Amino acid sequence: MSVHNALRFLGEARTDEALRQELQSLTGQVTWESLVELGARAGFSFSLEDLQRAHVAEWQLRQARYFGREVEGES
Repeated sequence: MSVHNALRFLGEARTDEALRQELQSLTGQVTWESLVELGARAGFSFSLEDLQRAHVAEWQLRQARYFGREVEGES
């Protein structure tokens, strides 16, 4: 369920202006750990590994959407 929280955080980071501003304040210092900490401050509970898995899943879905490719594990 934590990967789900990480996916929700990534989506919220694109749409919530306050969260976007906080992300922009990390300029030059963005790490996986800083994103997990930011997610926790925003009320999302996930681990570094969950965030990395969510990132991979999100990009696979984007590839499938924009390039018509199948997502790994789907037929």
